[in-house]
Amino acid sequence: MNNVETDNKHFKGARAFDAFLNLLSLISLAWVSWAGGVLAFQLANRFLAANGGAFLTQYSVYFSSDAVKYAIASLIILTPIYFLSLNVLHKKYREGKLNHQSGVYRWLTYLMLLVSALSIIGSLVALIFSFLNGVYTSVIIAKILTVFAIASLIFSYYFYDLKRQDYSKKDKVSVGFGAAVVILVLILLIAGIAVIDSPQKARLKAADNATVQNLDSLNIMLNQVYNMDKKLPDDMDSSRYQSVLANASKDTAKISYRKINDGEFELCADFLVDVSKDFDVRQYNEKSWYAHKLGRQCFQQKPIVVPTDLKTPAAIQEFPNPTPAVQ
Repeated sequence: MNNVETDNKHFKGARAFDAFLNLLSLISLAWVSWAGGVLAFQLANRFLAANGGAFLTQYSVYFSSDAVKYAIASLIILTPIYFLSLNVLHKKYREGKLNHQSGVYRWLTYLMLLVSALSIIGSLVALIFSFLNGVYTSVIIAKILTVFAIASLIFSYYFYDLKRQDYSKKDKVSVGFGAAVVILVLILLIAGIAVIDSPQKARLKAADNATVQNLDSLNIMLNQVYNMDKKLPDDMDSSRYQSVLANASKDTAKISYRKINDGEFELCADFLVDVSKDFDVRQYNEKSWYAHKLGRQCFQQKPIVVPTDLKTPAAIQEFPNPTPAVQ
């Protein structure tokens, strides 16, 4: 009886470890596949869409460096985890400590393949929908090919592995699958790193983004004042502006205000990098502070007049933020 209880405990522990390794390898593979797809999609947006993906409509495409950075980080972390968990799993199969024919492996594998299939189907539906809404043909073709490449690689290997019997020696198909994944990941990583900013430039951009937000806040406040007082303030000595100016002084950039006349004003700020040609900001007017250049930049603005019947405190409090540009 004691031997039976010991075997049952060992069996339960083995099944739990089997489930852990299979889940870890399959989930990490799904994450790697997703990150690779995101990175490939963003590269297509960057190089194949007209104007670098800056043509924005409701269903159009655009390039996001943040998406590229997140995909790169995911590939760097999850790819080694996938291969480590898979190697440990295969080692346990060779040693006979885990059973490759167990229901745990088969159920989890088929479940992950089902989830992958549904995700791929959803992606293809979304891509065809985008194509029918006018997104560039070259971008859609590239993304569909990406989806098919990832799907065929995963499904072909795992359907093969489900039929595999011998784990006593290395399998050529498994080695080929691993080599293909590594090569594809390396290509995507190199291409992704080539199109994003260095960490130093990213820090400078973050400081500039804080300045942009301060300009937005001042612009909204000045529009509110104009609609309430029917004129622009002569300067920014009023306490209502000090909180924004205080935030601006914490950055490397300084913001200044100049009243040109009763219906026009100018905001100036110092910027640390030139983003006017970045693909992330192509949708903005070249005179916008969102697409600023390096150094001191000044932006002339005309307040937006709210219709009289909308001039309630609530309406003014929720005054929309216009895209800043020289009028």
